[in-house]
Amino acid sequence: AGQPRGNAPVLVLATPDDALVPLADVRRTASRYAAPVLTFPGMGHDLMLDHGWRAPLDAMTSWIGQLPPR
Repeated sequence: AGQPRGNAPVLVLATPDDALVPLADVRRTASRYAAPVLTFPGMGHDLMLDHGWRAPLDAMTSWIGQLPPR
């Protein structure tokens, strides 16, 4: 597999406390796409459903806001 179709930017959000997907696997995926990894300790696998959902959302929207126009 190559870069995402259309060379889309990629950001990876994860938690080191994920019981389903080890952080090493997440980092490998991010590395494959030369993507930054942002981690959120103390959260579960479904970041968007966790009590601290706002932190990943804010990080993601901030990252999107800094992308150059395409």
